[in-house]
Amino acid sequence: MKKGLLLIVMVFMSCYIGALPRGNPCYSRIFIPTNWKVQENVMCLNGYVCYHDMWVPSVTVQYPVWVFGVSNQEKCDGIIHFRKYPDEPCVKNCVQGIPVLYMAEVVYVSPYEQPVYTPEEVPLTYIPPGEYIVTSPDFAMYHNIRIWHFTDEGGPKRMHVDFKSDKPKYGRKDATTVLTVQVTDESGEYIEVDSISGVIILPDTTQKTVNPEDWSWNNNDKLYEYSWNFTNDDGVCADPKEGIYTAEVYVKKKYYEDVQAATSFGVCYHVEIDLTFDKDIPEYSLGESVKMTVHAADENGCPLSADIKSVFLLPDGTIITDLEWTQTDPGTYNILSPRPRRGTSL
Repeated sequence: MKKGLLLIVMVFMSCYIGALPRGNPCYSRIFIPTNWKVQENVMCLNGYVCYHDMWVPSVTVQYPVWVFGVSNQEKCDGIIHFRKYPDEPCVKNCVQGIPVLYMAEVVYVSPYEQPVYTPEEVPLTYIPPGEYIVTSPDFAMYHNIRIWHFTDEGGPKRMHVDFKSDKPKYGRKDATTVLTVQVTDESGEYIEVDSISGVIILPDTTQKTVNPEDWSWNNNDKLYEYSWNFTNDDGVCADPKEGIYTAEVYVKKKYYEDVQAATSFGVCYHVEIDLTFDKDIPEYSLGESVKMTVHAADENGCPLSADIKSVFLLPDGTIITDLEWTQTDPGTYNILSPRPRRGTSL
């Protein structure tokens, strides 16, 4: 069976097309085989499935729409994710690698009656024309599921999101990082938004979920702030804590196109290293070995274990990189180097 015959295109009935969503609600059926159900799952036990070499559940959006509702056996409000329909054949059950393009908050609409909602009464998410995989982390999708929407050919308003951390790099003394989101409209005016959600990926690949209620509005600077203590969802710091952190946010405002933004920052502890020789004046004659000691400490002067790597350049151009350092005390490392040639001064 061909793919085009399986997908049910969107049906528009007496819908008003305007600069912003108006008129009566319309619905589109999401294609999913009879007697099937699909729900997003972290372990992907029954989410994202194939049917005759097709990705399902799927839908083709022929005209711009504002999604607001769902009719489904689960009878549940929640979130619907729209992902780009993959170009490759469906050979596996999981496609978590495909990013979420649009995240629609939906209300439950009874399948037995025409809804009487207006755009002012419901959350709206702008979905441009295209072909999508449609799933939800909140409820299972059954055969005959409908998504409800208002149509719109005028397009959404636009907004710009500036997302960053208060420092590009943090050290041992930094207990928190402050992430900020500042949003402007097409004219450059600062605006408040409906919600900001997101996730922070730690260096050990665990994550911290950032919920809309975690953000606070700073009226003086006209931006949103989130203070974070470097812990993941389990309340545990990354191991190691040093490394690169990546943060992603999803910003929503009614009548505006959703915006996704990302930023990254690092954690690097400051280490002080003191190298001493076994002679006050480090000059050695032929056949004499050289003993060196390294003391490593943090910014507070406390001994700190470190991975010591060294490179020695001799006067004749010889480079020595395979020296093995021995830790004798916390933060203290010794080495006895190869004997230098005559006249060598280290």
